[in-house]
Amino acid sequence: MQSSRHRDHPDSTGFHVGNAGGSGPGLSIRQCRCARLPWTSPPRNRTVGDRLRESGRGSRAYNFRMKMDPPTDLPAERARPSQARVAAFIGVIAFVLGALLLVYWLVIGRPVLTGEREHDFGFVTIDGELAAVEHTFRLRNRLREPVQVENVHTSCGCMTPDLEKEIIGPGEEIELKTILELRRVGPRHAGVIVQLEGHPHVELSVRAIGRPAQRLRTARNGVAVGADNRARVTFFGSAWADEWDDMTRAPRPTVETPPGIRAEVTEWRLRNAGGRDGRTPADWQGMIEVGLEDATALEEDAELLIRWGSAHELALPITVSSEGPTAALPGEPESQAGSVPADR
Repeated sequence: MQSSRHRDHPDSTGFHVGNAGGSGPGLSIRQCRCARLPWTSPPRNRTVGDRLRESGRGSRAYNFRMKMDPPTDLPAERARPSQARVAAFIGVIAFVLGALLLVYWLVIGRPVLTGEREHDFGFVTIDGELAAVEHTFRLRNRLREPVQVENVHTSCGCMTPDLEKEIIGPGEEIELKTILELRRVGPRHAGVIVQLEGHPHVELSVRAIGRPAQRLRTARNGVAVGADNRARVTFFGSAWADEWDDMTRAPRPTVETPPGIRAEVTEWRLRNAGGRDGRTPADWQGMIEVGLEDATALEEDAELLIRWGSAHELALPITVSSEGPTAALPGEPESQAGSVPADR
């Protein structure tokens, strides 16, 4: 029999092998190779990575390859970055860019003079040769040092600037008065440039839309009362939509007569409602019945005055004729001689 020392002596593999229960000869690993048990499960497919990890070699190369070229058998959410990470990255980039733009605007891009930069006069009625409108810009120096104004010039001769002072103290506000002249119907735009010493210039702008004044017109230059002591006058009126709340209910014109003459507006109707954009006026047509009551009371320079809204009054000289009525008939076209075309 073998001694316990022999039974407990480790073999070359490092494992202690002895007999079961301390009896019988001890067996070594080499002698027990034939007694291996069969596998209880099929072997797993071993990859190159498994062999590298077991051998302990090429771990850095393997990890680098796995990062650069992830295996295709991994789930999709592990093989590529998640959408949340991409969205977070884009959000960080947008925040950084926005912060840089804000800093640039506060430090460099922000103008030296702050305040109103644009003004819109809207529709301006040209009554006569021209219409002049005025606006005052108020500009404040945001710096902690004085600012010197070198020059103020405009983009056209229709604008006149007036600056109250040339040196603007720290935090001080100045007034720049501008006058815009309109001579033509239609839109008009003009600019003012304020040049500063050592700082970027400041640009201001104004705009307006010129339109003709409301007016009354007729196809005749006067009223001729015939032998029957009667006459009829057809006249026309142009009005803008902002003159009355409802153009269809615009009031009738009024008539002022000299002594010896009576007159009455017998017809007043809307021909064209005009444009909703305010660029085209509404057109009206009316008729006045004129009668002679006392020829002896009629003066030589007698006139018939027609008034309507903000339009200029229409003055028609009155004459008495024995040849019959010669005044305009109802519905007479306004393109006859002596007519005044409507402004557009």
